[in-house]
Amino acid sequence: MRISQLITKLAESGDRAVVPQLEAMVAESVFGLLVSGLPKAEAGQQILVDGSGSVTMQRVRDPNGKRMIKACADPDLFSVNYPGSINVTMNGRELLQMAEKVPDADGVLICSATSFHSFAIYKASYSRIKESRPVPTSRRWWQLWKPA
Repeated sequence: MRISQLITKLAESGDRAVVPQLEAMVAESVFGLLVSGLPKAEAGQQILVDGSGSVTMQRVRDPNGKRMIKACADPDLFSVNYPGSINVTMNGRELLQMAEKVPDADGVLICSATSFHSFAIYKASYSRIKESRPVPTSRRWWQLWKPA
């Protein structure tokens, strides 16, 4: 299941049991961001930002008014549904490492590519989520056990 689908499921059902699965997917998932001040690069070229320039990430506010870095889940799909919304991709662990260094942001708001819902990750959760591992879901519908 895509991370956007889990965000939508959480928002529509309110099922908090989805949160651990969602958080476990963040570190290894790829997210899109709209970043300004980047050096010129070819599509697909890796860029290293060393702090010598003025690079800024798009900011939004969560429903409680907190300042958040906007991250787009499932960037391939997000770009199709919302063209021009992304110019950089990075995995969740890199995103949270970078977000830790942004003093004027209270967290990261992950926006779904398939609905107008989002999932907030606040600074207090960064370390825990960076170290999380995907929840195993390799069981077939008829298995009562998980293969070793």
